[in-house]
Amino acid sequence: PSQPKGRAGGRAGGAGYDFQDVYVAHQLAKLLVGNDRDPLTEVLWEKKSLDEGSSAGVEPVHVDDAILRFASGKCAYVQVKEASPHGGWSAVQLVRTSVAQQLWRQWSSRQPADRPRTMVRLACRGDVTTLESMADAALRSRTPREMLGDEASTEIANEISTLAASLALAPDSEDLLAFLRCLQAESIASANDLETRIIQSLPGFGEDTRGLANLLVRLVARSKHAGPDARSCFTKDTLIAALLAQLLLRERLRRMQHFGLLLGFAGTVAASLPQLTGGRDVFATGP
Repeated sequence: PSQPKGRAGGRAGGAGYDFQDVYVAHQLAKLLVGNDRDPLTEVLWEKKSLDEGSSAGVEPVHVDDAILRFASGKCAYVQVKEASPHGGWSAVQLVRTSVAQQLWRQWSSRQPADRPRTMVRLACRGDVTTLESMADAALRSRTPREMLGDEASTEIANEISTLAASLALAPDSEDLLAFLRCLQAESIASANDLETRIIQSLPGFGEDTRGLANLLVRLVARSKHAGPDARSCFTKDTLIAALLAQLLLRERLRRMQHFGLLLGFAGTVAASLPQLTGGRDVFATGP
């Protein structure tokens, strides 16, 4: 049997899916619905390089758990962490776990013109107040000196100085200020919390919403194995095509076509999800 590629994050839920898989599935749910103020246009995961078609050539990827592209032209490189350090994500913990170095490497490796549109995000369990406070201080500051002055508390200014030292930057570096403006933190209380977010992102499917959520997680998990299901990205169109391709393989849909029933996409998904998931809930906690 094929073996999965390298996978990040921890195990989530009773079905044994990766925490990262469930996070990516949540982003796919948002991509499918597309009702955010700045909607997603593409979701990628576990990419090692990206070809943007620019003269700079292929770009290496240093933060590859998820890459999110938005209609505005912004993108977010996401590091997903299920483990939570004791005391929360301080600058010291960011450095100790190499998260700070990876986020910095990803942001600084991009072309200077692309950096303001490049978000670097830690999506994790644990307290992210320090990260949020550092980013907030940077966003409210015109200069590094303002950031280290009254815009930040003494505690947060010290955290910024610690982070700067670990990245071999001066605390009053313009690059540090620009980097912190692009730093994002997403707190996830638990795997169950993440699973609930997926379901909440899928309005309009009624009692079959959980089945569609199950299918999205399974699509991501199967994508990490060699073979016809292997992939590392979806746009909205290719995601819908993948979902419909799964539906077309099922006997119930063939029977529906035989009887000439015309259903919209949501209706087709709702009618066929029990067959797609084998009647099994990937979020179930039992055996």
